[in-house]
Amino acid sequence: MTPEEREAHIRNLVDNAPLPPPEDIARLRALLRLWERPLAERTAHARPTASDADEGRSKSSNGPTLDEIRSWPATVSVPKAATALGVSSSHLHALIKRGESPVKLVPLRGRHRVITASLVRLLEGS
Repeated sequence: MTPEEREAHIRNLVDNAPLPPPEDIARLRALLRLWERPLAERTAHARPTASDADEGRSKSSNGPTLDEIRSWPATVSVPKAATALGVSSSHLHALIKRGESPVKLVPLRGRHRVITASLVRLLEGS
């Protein structure tokens, strides 16, 4: 096969490849948004302590305040809860998978939602 034929063959494979399902596209877009963030923001894995909750912020300086979290809806996504806790969403997902979640969850159509009141209690240290 000549280089031109190989290139045409590859181009044909790419042009005729099926599109991934919408949920995969959404995940890929989320990953792209993550990698567009500064490195310090992507690697904030510190767990909050009681003293952090007293100050109203998680260890991640970009995390929401305790008052902001109190105004959230009754349940939030795992990534949003992870931001409040100052851990990565993949770390929180791993804890959930192992049954070691520090917050209460509601399973919903194969996904998990974090109960905001549980998140607030954890950050308050009670």
